[in-house]
Amino acid sequence: MNFDNIKKNVKQALDKFALRIVRKQFCPLCLCERLYYRKHWDISIFTRCHIHNCYLLSTCTKCNSKITFNKVILNNCECGNKLSTSSTTNVENSDLSKLLFQKLYQMETSKIENECLIKLQQLDIDLIIFLILFLSFKISSQLYNLNFAGFHSSIDYIYNDQVISEASSIFLNWPHSFYTFLNEFKQKPKNNRQTG
Repeated sequence: MNFDNIKKNVKQALDKFALRIVRKQFCPLCLCERLYYRKHWDISIFTRCHIHNCYLLSTCTKCNSKITFNKVILNNCECGNKLSTSSTTNVENSDLSKLLFQKLYQMETSKIENECLIKLQQLDIDLIIFLILFLSFKISSQLYNLNFAGFHSSIDYIYNDQVISEASSIFLNWPHSFYTFLNEFKQKPKNNRQTG
């Protein structure tokens, strides 16, 4: 195996898909506590607030327009909606978001309660993001029939969270769950493409 090529491919994928450049996301409850943009919200696989156990939002809950950096720091959408008052949906604790937060800010990683992420805890943040992104793209395209960029460009935060949760759960009961995923992946019929 050529590890230089692997590193190059990882870097290219991260440069293209790891960060949210234009469409931003935010936690209304974090904004309510302190009005500033958190850099960990830019990580594309960071879909849940590990502090408030709710989904991060990427659209205005009133007019459904996309969220930008300026809207977040001004706490205001063009429609007049205060983003910090947006309704939230409670979800179970996100150990993946907690792990990413700790790795990003170079904090000592606390014990992860979710056993599916114990293997990931030992990896660098770049590799964690790459693995989850790679598996998310595969799940999105093969199991949900969205094109390669469908997951990354989707504004449906619940769908994105579901795909990311499925990707991270592949590390549960490793390697058996990975083999199960591969079997499901193989059984899905490939798109019938006619060659030119």
